Amino acid sequence: MAEQRKAPVPNGERAPINSVPDEYISPYLRRKAIPLASLRAATSARIQIRGEVLFRELVDAAGDHRGWERIWPDGTKKTAYGSTVRATFTPFGFRTGPDVLRLRGTLIVCAGLADGFRINEATGWPVACGVGEPGLKALADCLFTCAPHVDLLVAADADEAGIRAAKATGRRWVVPGEVSHAA
Repeated sequence: MAEQRKAPVPNGERAPINSVPDEYISPYLRRKAIPLASLRAATSARIQIRGEVLFRELVDAAGDHRGWERIWPDGTKKTAYGSTVRATFTPFGFRTGPDVLRLRGTLIVCAGLADGFRINEATGWPVACGVGEPGLKALADCLFTCAPHVDLLVAADADEAGIRAAKATGRRWVVPGEVSHAA
């Protein structure tokens, strides 16, 4: 049976693309102990399941769709062909577009879908979840420009690469569960 293609949604509105119910348990999300319904409720970006592969939408600060990151059950992550990684993210706890200009308080920048979800869940603060630690600097720089009234905080993975990437942003950073570090 041929795959049906959906027409683009006018005016940038979001629309679900697949019909996987929120009760579905993706192997990746099961391993991370994240309910699909909770993940979808925490973000204005689209979260899809195709087969056993989880797709997370990547948007820019204006809220424009820039692609997808695909996450397989074993945790392998790859961006879809044509996706933009630089300065794109999945937002948790806030909406992109004009709302970015109205953000106040702390905005956390991190890499990794599960990390972004868990940080937002634990703190209640908005989180911009980028793709991979090498992209943290570009994402932090973009959000510093687009959200001038926020206090950016970079959340690093607790390994050498994560800490090196966080330090490279030149911003305040923290390893979740540890003491904060000044830039």
